[in-house]
Amino acid sequence: MLQYVLIWCFLVLMTAQSDAPEFLLTPLIRNVTEGDNVTLECPARGNPAPAISWHTNNDTLSTTENQTTLLIIGVSQSKNYSCTATNRNGTILQTFNVNVKKKSATFTNQSKTACPLEFIPKRVVERHGASVSVICRPTTTSAEPDIIGWEAPIGLWNLNMPDNKSATWNVEKFEDWTFEPVCFGTFSDQQCSVTLPITLYKTPDTVSISVQNHSGPLQEGRRYTLQCDVFNVAPLAALTVSWLWKGEIIQTHTYDDHLTKTPENVSSTWEITAFRNYSNEVITCLTILDPKQGGPSQQVNTSAVFKVIVHYAPKFTDEYDSVEVVTGGNVSFGCSAEGNPPPEVKCNYPVAINARATTRGRQHTVSITRATSANGGIYNCVATNEVGTATWQTTLTITPLDHTTGVNYYLILVVILVIIIIMILCYYFCTKKHGRYSLISARNNDVPLHNL
Repeated sequence: MLQYVLIWCFLVLMTAQSDAPEFLLTPLIRNVTEGDNVTLECPARGNPAPAISWHTNNDTLSTTENQTTLLIIGVSQSKNYSCTATNRNGTILQTFNVNVKKKSATFTNQSKTACPLEFIPKRVVERHGASVSVICRPTTTSAEPDIIGWEAPIGLWNLNMPDNKSATWNVEKFEDWTFEPVCFGTFSDQQCSVTLPITLYKTPDTVSISVQNHSGPLQEGRRYTLQCDVFNVAPLAALTVSWLWKGEIIQTHTYDDHLTKTPENVSSTWEITAFRNYSNEVITCLTILDPKQGGPSQQVNTSAVFKVIVHYAPKFTDEYDSVEVVTGGNVSFGCSAEGNPPPEVKCNYPVAINARATTRGRQHTVSITRATSANGGIYNCVATNEVGTATWQTTLTITPLDHTTGVNYYLILVVILVIIIIMILCYYFCTKKHGRYSLISARNNDVPLHNL
């Protein structure tokens, strides 16, 4: 008996000191320039100490055992790097997003003299189809043009009175994605021109999330690639796509190297390993279109939430290796299984009229009244869903009643009752014989004593 107590205490102590993995740092979005070196850190704790592994895309990186720091030499393209921490109590995953920006090209102004014309406003950033109005004028009053005007087959322009030294270009509905009007001026028989920078933008028609090459619920332990599709948006260089998990941004994708001005469809991907505790979590894809690079002009769109549903095989939560009851006693025992989808539980056990089985939700209970030897045996239960099957088994032992012990108890009870009865009778007779008497002086008369 002492041996079993010690084993139980040891198991409780081991369980109390066992911890699931936990990351010590939050993964960051790293924006770097092409050719830079990047260091990613993924420290984790747990008991026992978790094993660390690194992945990118669907490949496992070759690193030393339990390497918590990953050094990337000379990054050349944007990638997602995943760090996994595992011990016997579970597995957790966090993702690092490394965004690589191309090195900016260097331009030189080969013209000896700048054209002394300017625009009001200096550049145009408008929604596709909006109206546009821009003034072209000399930069200083000392450099007034002899002639000023616009080369713009789209829209209308006119000279501004009274001096005709500036010109305004107007378009009621500007829809040409690539057109850039030119303002020209003639200064002492020399002509120069400047081009108006125009950016038209368009918010996405739709933003949606799907799983690549998969439909339906995710299965526990498998790795999936989620895809956020952004349809018909421009310009891509002003677009940022972010993934939100539990309300926090965990990955961001930019398109700085896309120089096209016309609307396009783009996608961003994020890899995830399905764990059962991810069920019912929601993922959202967020797009920010920022053509003016800051300020209230940012256009924000979000996808419909993607609800994570993870299917996993059944597992019995209440397990008894054996159950014991004396003959004539009552006993109840049962099992419950969890899984997704909820498993179907079926049990096989010795059939008897005093045995009754009930099922409430995922709990299956067997109740036996006035147990007999016929109730003894092995009780089996099987839980099944579309992912897998789990089995459960317990042995019911019927212990015969110790009749000797029962007779001794009855004998002791009879003796106690007899003693109580004798004591009651003695008390009764003693009270009956004992009377009350009065004494009279003998000098008067010889009177015998009488009971009163």
